[in-house]
Amino acid sequence: MCRSFPLVLLGILAGLSWPAPCPAAQAQADETEQEEQVMDGSAKPELFLEGVIVASEAHRSVALLRRPGASFARAVAVGETLYGFELLEVSDNGIVVREGGEIRRLDLSGQWQAAPARAPKDPDPMAEPSAEPPASVRTELQRATVEARLSEEMPRILTQTGLTPRVLEGRVSGFRVTRLPGGTLLDDAGIRAGDVLLSINEISLDSPYTLIDLYPRLSAEDEIRVVLERAGHTVTYVYNFN
Repeated sequence: MCRSFPLVLLGILAGLSWPAPCPAAQAQADETEQEEQVMDGSAKPELFLEGVIVASEAHRSVALLRRPGASFARAVAVGETLYGFELLEVSDNGIVVREGGEIRRLDLSGQWQAAPARAPKDPDPMAEPSAEPPASVRTELQRATVEARLSEEMPRILTQTGLTPRVLEGRVSGFRVTRLPGGTLLDDAGIRAGDVLLSINEISLDSPYTLIDLYPRLSAEDEIRVVLERAGHTVTYVYNFN
């Protein structure tokens, strides 16, 4: 059994920057902050754009957003809403968000600009429909090859891969891959920036405590099953070691 590959997954997860407050406490703090701003008559809450991940398919792009005073940024995918801001577009130098009926652009420089309303695009009858990801992908991995690549790529994988917890209705529901170095084992294994890791070997990734206990459960396994969400579809990657 090749134990290094699950160790890589766990090392990345364990190395993520986990926010200090729990989701419920953070939500309560956000609500309190908004109430205080309304009471003192200050401007409506704004956002800091910490970074962007522009995917080849626009709906898979991600923005790293932070509220003033917050100690960490959150990864938000196109179509998701954070603090009342719906993320509409992500580009190399900024994002477009909608707050209520107002559409605005936020540049990486921190400047807000009014954005014109987007006219709906008529579907191109000649265009091919975008392909859905496969429901399941099985990969055979040679133990010696994996070990050799990991010995060379581990520093890049652990330092250049980013994950952040995805919170739905106050609960952690997987971990979103915010960045991933190209040409590494994880890249070749099919993991992509924007993916949300849901479970590994039927163990739901719903808390940091699950991550702590995960490696002992995998250490005796010859098959690793990673279930993730990609562009609204669930995909299962099965890795067999021989």
